[in-house]
Amino acid sequence: MSQFFNPPEGSVQLTPKQANIYLWGWQKEARLRDAVYGRRFGKTFLAKAEMRRAARLAAKWNVSVENEIWYAAPTFKQAKRVFWKRLKQAIPASWRAGKPNETECSITLRSGHIIRVVGLDNYDDLRGSGLFFLIIDEWADCKWAAWEEVLRPMLSTCKYMVNGEQRVGGHVLRIGTPKGFNHCYDTFMDGQPGHQTVKAFLTLHYKVEIFLSLKSLLLNAKWILRHLVRNMKQALRAIKVSSTIVLTGC
Repeated sequence: MSQFFNPPEGSVQLTPKQANIYLWGWQKEARLRDAVYGRRFGKTFLAKAEMRRAARLAAKWNVSVENEIWYAAPTFKQAKRVFWKRLKQAIPASWRAGKPNETECSITLRSGHIIRVVGLDNYDDLRGSGLFFLIIDEWADCKWAAWEEVLRPMLSTCKYMVNGEQRVGGHVLRIGTPKGFNHCYDTFMDGQPGHQTVKAFLTLHYKVEIFLSLKSLLLNAKWILRHLVRNMKQALRAIKVSSTIVLTGC
């Protein structure tokens, strides 16, 4: 039995962990997905498959071309470096209406829909269009205001029909590694069982990283404690000699 999953769009093979996240896409109970991953997870392979599917569904469901498909990262420079070349690889020439726009990092499809690579460093400049699908990479490093003030409202304006049923709201996949108890942690916790529209995923790799981080923290704590004890002993000796506290090694 194959260890890989081949999406209907072809071109990209997904591992079982990537496929689990992918298969939850476009389900009502998972309009917002949060994926917490570790190193070597292969996020760009997943992102390529997600973008191809979004392009196909936008045409199939006759989504308004005012609703775009975006890959976003903390900065435009980072987004372009990480995904622009890969996006051009993922979208075949037969799907495109013309050549990719290298300045804006955008591709216009034959269906009229636009796929973009954007940065969230100047998020106020992104206002205007609606969003059918959005990937936010390195979510923990992105500004919460970009999501709350710009991206979320843009997703909420998207409306389309699926098998005679109206759907309201574009879909989003936020991927990254938490850095403390910030918004990445909060949205991941929102996706635990019981939430109606959010689904969260945690990879084994990240569990290993958590363990290593805790181990590193414990070692640092022991190092700090040793130095505090050593300095205290030196201070006590100084008191005995001249009643003057001398702290060394600080």
